[in-house]
Amino acid sequence: MKTVQAYRFALDLTPVQERAVLAHAGAARVAYNWASVRVSPR
Repeated sequence: MKTVQAYRFALDLTPVQERAVLAHAGAARVAYNWASVRVSPR
């Protein structure tokens, strides 16, 4: 049996860092959606 463990933690970001993290996450989501459309059969 394989055991999987996860950790939950909070980041103490400055407002500038928080905007950068959110922008990165948004760009990653756009890239994922774009790639999903490109590879999915129609």
